[in-house]
Amino acid sequence: MGTGVSFTVIKPGEKMRHVGGSAIGGGTLLALSRLILNITDFELLCKLASEGDQSKLDLLISDVFGADYGTTLKADVIASSMAKAAWMEERPADKDIAASILATVSFSIGAHVATIAASQNVKTVVFVGGFLDMNGIIAHNLMRSVNLFHPEITLVIPENYHFFGAIGAALSVKDK
Repeated sequence: MGTGVSFTVIKPGEKMRHVGGSAIGGGTLLALSRLILNITDFELLCKLASEGDQSKLDLLISDVFGADYGTTLKADVIASSMAKAAWMEERPADKDIAASILATVSFSIGAHVATIAASQNVKTVVFVGGFLDMNGIIAHNLMRSVNLFHPEITLVIPENYHFFGAIGAALSVKDK
């Protein structure tokens, strides 16, 4: 996950294929953070979000149905990102806004990834890019979002994930 998100399928014995992408990514995350919170530092945003409670802004399944909805949609799943803010009389705490921004972007990406992975019969998804936080809220949200409807998909965030784009570019030049 970088400024945007590119979806590439790599299977043994096959040529690498670009199968889609999303304009929602790290650029969106930082833009929303700047516009709403006046924060442009990714690490600061993640730290603030880790102290917040996204459910103070996000409308959850439990807010709509009072409990789980069926067997798939658990009570704590987001029904509508940031929707509670539409009815709030006071501005929520910055930490809760930060948590909701991260959830909005990461759950959106995760849902997109799950759909593409399932359509391509991909069972393992590797996330790389500069806007991941290895063991933090974004990684958790991505995994939770993908596994919501496709628990058979395994997610991997490799060590040094933020260098993979540069490594891939260097290898492509080396091979020419």
